[in-house]
Amino acid sequence: MAGTDKWIWGGVVGVIGFVGLFVASYSDAGTPGYGGGLAISTLAILIVFFLVKRALDRADGR
Repeated sequence: MAGTDKWIWGGVVGVIGFVGLFVASYSDAGTPGYGGGLAISTLAILIVFFLVKRALDRADGR
């Protein structure tokens, strides 16, 4: 179960990204909730991409 923690972190970050999108969708444009929700979801996407990149880089090094 060495890779389980990576899946858990990816799932947690994905849920946080969805929460950010829901916050943005229920806020009016130009409010802090809208911008913050979009920023949180964008950051979550970048973190998941980083996790995938790191996993693929480690697979190439084997």
